[in-house]
Amino acid sequence: MGLLYAKDGKIHCNEYVEIYIPKSYFESGFAQNVGASIETFGLCYIKAFPNGNDGPIKLFNVPTVINLIIYDFSNTSISIYGKEIDVLALKYPKDSYLMNQSVVKGREVAESFLATHQYAPKVRDCSLNKLADVQYGLFLFAINPP
Repeated sequence: MGLLYAKDGKIHCNEYVEIYIPKSYFESGFAQNVGASIETFGLCYIKAFPNGNDGPIKLFNVPTVINLIIYDFSNTSISIYGKEIDVLALKYPKDSYLMNQSVVKGREVAESFLATHQYAPKVRDCSLNKLADVQYGLFLFAINPP
């Protein structure tokens, strides 16, 4: 079984996890606190702690706007490809509800994401190859939604 699982229309985690949202997202309007959740583009980082041990930081790639439920959080920094990035760390105990399983679909999300990177490149904390893969995937999704 993977790190995340769906149950009753919600996404839960199998282990204690932390999701890291770059502070630059909040500064650029790419993410915002909407009360009980953080609304953000689903391109951020996730780290599991299997059996209480540090796991690797991975790219959390959900190419649409998502609402991550807030349980606990802290301000910290993480190292991605040797670069320190200031982030908001959302902390989720095992079996916590992270977000809804269904998300908004539509070409507007892809267009907004591509325009943000074209005119105001704020996401400097992921490799250009991965960003290009995401952009290409969003382009395909926008012209041929499921």
